[in-house]
Amino acid sequence: IQIFFTTLGTDLNFREKAFLSYISPRGIVAASISSIFAIELNKRGLIGGDIIQGLVFLTIGISVLLQGMTANKIAGFLKLVVKKNKVIIIGANSFGRVLGKIFKQYGKDVGFIDTNDSFARIAEMEGFEVIEGSSLDLDNLEKIGITEADTLISVTTSNKVNILVCRLAKVDYGMKNVFPLLNQFKDTIKKESVTKIGLDVAFSEPINLEDLNSVTANLKYILYKVNLDDSLAETKIEDIELPDTIIPIIFIREKDKTPQLCRTNQIINKGDELIIFVYENMKHDIGEYGFYNREVMKL
Repeated sequence: IQIFFTTLGTDLNFREKAFLSYISPRGIVAASISSIFAIELNKRGLIGGDIIQGLVFLTIGISVLLQGMTANKIAGFLKLVVKKNKVIIIGANSFGRVLGKIFKQYGKDVGFIDTNDSFARIAEMEGFEVIEGSSLDLDNLEKIGITEADTLISVTTSNKVNILVCRLAKVDYGMKNVFPLLNQFKDTIKKESVTKIGLDVAFSEPINLEDLNSVTANLKYILYKVNLDDSLAETKIEDIELPDTIIPIIFIREKDKTPQLCRTNQIINKGDELIIFVYENMKHDIGEYGFYNREVMKL
């Protein structure tokens, strides 16, 4: 009741007040009073003071434990759990913006961070939320909404930046879905070195990002959404031997139709769909790789 009275005039709604009432601190007064009683009873040579104090603290401990274990379920019941629906992309280059448009088509909120003012302005004109500055600056990560994000992808031309910002997001913010791109011709960082520090590599293999950005900027590519042959089930995406002109970029899981970035150690399930980036001059028949029912995606 005191929560409802003390929050009068605030913007909190009934459900929020009910949740605060459930998890609000209890037992502070009881704990202090029981301590006083225990001291007074001991002074008078009466037994039981320590038992009363112990029982009070035990009751408080149990209530705190129960509240902690059930708080998330209660918040869910009251519809107070905010589902994280944001994708943060580090690098607003042409390829990064293509990724952003795909995620946006599937209902994701997308935000970019880039030090390049030209890329940042273009992304902004295309309707994206953009922070111009360093992705290694915690303030910029906070401004772009990292606490609301479930995925962070780093596609800059610097492998070191890509790895560092993903590691930062994972360690400091507890994000699970953080994926650095490895550029084939930048630095000498191997895929195995990245996986050893607990990161999955975006797109499963190192790619030629400079070439990819050029192809994307000049619109010399096609995006296909394809079904996967059942023979590929239970295999990893990196186990499919693809030419450099075909890049698997987004998985669409059959179970919930949510988009997931293609990365190392990703198991293919029956019924999954795949969005692939194909160079326009690609000579191969994509059917030979187990891809069928191709559908051209428009951005």
